[in-house]
Amino acid sequence: DLDDQVNYGNYSGLIMDSTKWNHVVVTYSPTGVKIYLNGRVANAHTASMPALNFTQAPFYINPDLHSQGGYFNGKIDEVKFYNYTLSQNEVREKMHLIESDPLSETGLVKYIQFNQIDPVTNSFYDVVNGSRIQTIQNSIITSNAPVSTGTVFRNPNVSSGGLQDFPGADLKMYLPTSGIYPNGEMVAFHLRSSPDQYPDSRPSVPGYFILNNYGSNTAFTAPDSIVFSGLKQLYSSDEAGEFLIFRRNSFAFGNTW
Repeated sequence: DLDDQVNYGNYSGLIMDSTKWNHVVVTYSPTGVKIYLNGRVANAHTASMPALNFTQAPFYINPDLHSQGGYFNGKIDEVKFYNYTLSQNEVREKMHLIESDPLSETGLVKYIQFNQIDPVTNSFYDVVNGSRIQTIQNSIITSNAPVSTGTVFRNPNVSSGGLQDFPGADLKMYLPTSGIYPNGEMVAFHLRSSPDQYPDSRPSVPGYFILNNYGSNTAFTAPDSIVFSGLKQLYSSDEAGEFLIFRRNSFAFGNTW
């Protein structure tokens, strides 16, 4: 039990939106603890912290160890542990991505995807070392989390009009010459898998894009235009005027387009 090693607790002030998926990261270092909620950080503790030994007790996901009603009332997916402290840039860039080769990811020491369950043992297996993770029967559902293999590009300062380029994510955005700008960092993703639900019954271009705004202005003037590239068109005769663009929140799911 890490409580015995750390003997510490605190309140971050971060509040999750229960109507959407939330990306939560806790970083632990000798100089303190940080909690990130959807890429935004809160310093939970800034004092000296002891080294942790994870071999002293079993590994649990969502236990109520102290019988105080501590079970998480929601869905959990894509659980990872690293052997180093992630930077804010890494937290934001990893948010929606699944590595095509997880074993190549730097510092990854435990990874539970919840993708395939062993019906005989009612268990999952850690992607990194193959250790068995037992689960509660009938607690597994199909995930609709906005994660996939794909690419990402982080633009550290979007604070003016004109072209804002995200070349690694196959996206260009043209902002008006006057208006309200994000005034800070934006991170774009081009996910290769399709979303959990399409906006309508028409054929869809494979994959989708996510653009997260971390600027001081959470709302900004609508772009003049957006250019998407790296698309696999359904038919060679397709033209730009035949396409419709739908949008929803970065962490939304279901029929929320």
